[in-house]
Amino acid sequence: MIELELRNKAEIETGARSCIYSLIAQGFRFPNQTAYEAVASGRFKASIDEAAANLPYSFSPVGRWGEGMALNPQEFEVEYIQHFDVGGPQGAPCSLYEGEAEGGRMKTMEDLIRCYEHFDLRLATRARERPDHLAIEMEYMHYLAFKEADSHARGRDSAPYRQAQFDCLKVHLVDFANRVAGRIGALNAPFYSDLVQGAKAFCNCEFAYLGESV
Repeated sequence: MIELELRNKAEIETGARSCIYSLIAQGFRFPNQTAYEAVASGRFKASIDEAAANLPYSFSPVGRWGEGMALNPQEFEVEYIQHFDVGGPQGAPCSLYEGEAEGGRMKTMEDLIRCYEHFDLRLATRARERPDHLAIEMEYMHYLAFKEADSHARGRDSAPYRQAQFDCLKVHLVDFANRVAGRIGALNAPFYSDLVQGAKAFCNCEFAYLGESV
């Protein structure tokens, strides 16, 4: 893992933005034991709150984000599967693949691949990951914000990274996050209801914030 020393206000704020993207991406991954323990213990929520305190705008994550939830690790996995993967007889309530949720699967994936490749990013071949998974898109934004912070630290132009973030939010993430939140947020699902509403709110805050400077 590459670490970056954040020294001034701009670097700290951008680092906080990058951190929240990374945390949300982790939340949308299939949960393992480590993820379960972070959520149930409250460490995940604490990390979100800590980063949110350093943002350049007001963002107040609401809810418990799974802290103290009664689910065991296996039940937590089932929650993920029921909401995002298999679901019931009618399928999962919501797909985490933008191409499935929004339609135009191939066009969506091709556009995202072009975005990733522009910054020399490649998907892990062995993992067989699709470029339009919400976690992948969030990780892309985490990377761009990290590179923006790094540019600040090195005295380099950060504009290309900010523009790429704004473009991804405008074309992909804002509508996608809003749609996922609309389908899952009202189900009162431990952790995932708060996660999707937080992702929606954060993406909308980011879009408004970046729109003022690109």
